[in-house]
Amino acid sequence: GVRGFSLIEAMVCCSIAAVLLAAAVPATGRLMERQREQGEVAQFRVHVQHARLHALGNGASVHLRFHESAQGSGYTVHQGPRDGCALDEAGEVRCVSDAELLTAEWLPAQRGVRLSANVARMSFDSGGMTVTPTGSVSFVDRDGRGQRVVVALTGRLRTEAL
Repeated sequence: GVRGFSLIEAMVCCSIAAVLLAAAVPATGRLMERQREQGEVAQFRVHVQHARLHALGNGASVHLRFHESAQGSGYTVHQGPRDGCALDEAGEVRCVSDAELLTAEWLPAQRGVRLSANVARMSFDSGGMTVTPTGSVSFVDRDGRGQRVVVALTGRLRTEAL
């Protein structure tokens, strides 16, 4: 006889593949958002440690300032005046002339990860030994899941799931 698939067998296989694909696509999107969030948390941790070491090495205070708007959220790390650098609504950095930007991070709202802090800014003293005020920064995805980074007085970091 003739060997091969009947039209019905081919349609059943295509239907099964479509169901599996429909289940996999949203899961892949959530996985990508989770990886993006974890990357942002890791990068924030590096920036905090860099700010602390910069203050320690240069003997000048370093400031971490948070920014939130409907278009996104982010932070600047700078040396100089406490409010010397800021992010505008579009995520562009603006610094006064006597401020030195060390780094900035902007998370556009459409990226799917939002940053929120319970303080407006943190300052690393010129000896690099303390951070005031202490606070926490949350990185949350569209489903409300995420991680919180707690910055202690000594500059030590603790990450916890939300």
